[in-house]
Amino acid sequence: MSEFGHKAIKGVINGRPFFSDGWGEGPFAIRVKGKRYTFEDSDLFGPALLNKGGSISERQPISERHPFWLGYVMWRKGGRKTRWKGRVCVYEKASEGTYWKDDKGTPHFLTDPPEGLEYLGYRRVNRPAAGDTQ
Repeated sequence: MSEFGHKAIKGVINGRPFFSDGWGEGPFAIRVKGKRYTFEDSDLFGPALLNKGGSISERQPISERHPFWLGYVMWRKGGRKTRWKGRVCVYEKASEGTYWKDDKGTPHFLTDPPEGLEYLGYRRVNRPAAGDTQ
């Protein structure tokens, strides 16, 4: 686990030392399938969607098929790239895996869907040209 979102604070209050750990970076904004989500993120707790007031929303994306995860997983895999002063997430679009079938009907898998997005499944493609098979 990296230290993304970790804030360690130490100091002295009334002559006594104190230490505090905080987790969470953001807010970040990400657009997935035309909808904008605002969230905080950390490696320890993962993402937390925020409501319009900037507080943690009572409704979090529990289902792995929720559209938020599509953009979030690709953003993390892409190195958490941002623009607009580090607030807007930039990611590459996810795509399903690919396979082709030989004359006997045996599938040959060429690519897999991104890890964490296996539910995207596979798309059948034409047999690769000679020398291009894996």
